Amino acid sequence: MYTGPTTPAGKQISAMNSLKHGLTARQTVLPGENREEFDSLVASLRDHYQPDGPLELEVCDEVSATLWRLQRARAHEALALQTSGDQLFAGDTPAARGFDRLLRYLGSIERQFNRAVVRLQQLQAERRKLEKARRVETTPEPEFVSSRADFVPPHPVEVCEAAMEEAFSRLLEPAC
Repeated sequence: MYTGPTTPAGKQISAMNSLKHGLTARQTVLPGENREEFDSLVASLRDHYQPDGPLELEVCDEVSATLWRLQRARAHEALALQTSGDQLFAGDTPAARGFDRLLRYLGSIERQFNRAVVRLQQLQAERRKLEKARRVETTPEPEFVSSRADFVPPHPVEVCEAAMEEAFSRLLEPAC
């Protein structure tokens, strides 16, 4: 009795038996797709978003994976429209049902992509806010620098009294 593949290579091949469109696949890059293009996409998005820390990096990679799947779904959509355009809108046909399913997957992937982008932007905004608060807390207060260290400004009452004394002394001086 055959119980399926036993080698790791055989199991990997067998895992792809039910693969039709790859829109719900667990694997991000499917056989036949260019791994280098995906890695380039990941590097480009990491460069653009500059994730800091493991959580931002994970969400940035999620953005990359969903964008890759979104591009795959759009390619399937374009191919379906080119090859079976008339049949896709002809009512209850297998092609029309398949195209409706494709559009549902496409919408789901777009929502996943948008949620991941928004989440990454929220994480980065929170990080920047915390960094700004830390900078404000650690910034020392500017010190007043005087040209004379021992200078103490006079009290306004003292200034007024001194001016009055000077004025009286002039009045009391004999005229020449």
